[in-house]
Amino acid sequence: MSSRVGGVLVALLAVLVVVATAAMWVDFRHEVDRTASRIAREPALSDPPSPTASPSERAGVRSVWIGDGYTARSCDAATALGWECAVDAQQGTGFLSDGTAFDPDNRVLGGRLDDLPAQEPDVVVVDAGRNDLGVYATPAILDAIEVYLGRLRERYPDAVLVQIVPWTRADPDPDPAVAREIARLMRKYDGHALDPAGQILDGTTLADAIRALDLPVPVEKG
Repeated sequence: MSSRVGGVLVALLAVLVVVATAAMWVDFRHEVDRTASRIAREPALSDPPSPTASPSERAGVRSVWIGDGYTARSCDAATALGWECAVDAQQGTGFLSDGTAFDPDNRVLGGRLDDLPAQEPDVVVVDAGRNDLGVYATPAILDAIEVYLGRLRERYPDAVLVQIVPWTRADPDPDPAVAREIARLMRKYDGHALDPAGQILDGTTLADAIRALDLPVPVEKG
């Protein structure tokens, strides 16, 4: 093959490479344009929704504390638990004791049911009965507790109920039968019994005892 023919072949080959490369580039640009056009026509994807906070995380655990003069300080415990707090407490009152010796307007717990918050709280803690012990017969106190718990459950069908066994510092040897009966009543009304074993629980000690119950509501870690 002469050098002249070889040169022609090389030139033709170079032309073919240029033409093929140009064709590939045109096809590539067309594909890019088609893809961009399709994407432009498709609806844009929205950002994934943010996780929704639970009601308790949004608004806090709503708690109501019911009882006597000791219970009036229960918001200290609620604060330690990270709960919102409402209190229904009157000095000297109980399930049978009306506390009128302290205030003529005081009433037994059952007489104050209609004064409780209309919106159902998440947790209701009943801390009462100390003013009944030693004044009324134990069977009468337990009957009154059962009647009250039944009415309380009717008012708040979905709330977590807690009844603190009503010992006082003057009870060096609490009657275990009372604690057992209150525990039975709380099971009957789908609640929880807290036995302080002869101690008055308030503030951090009450918060710690509530935490130990492992209630089905969030609590702050102590």
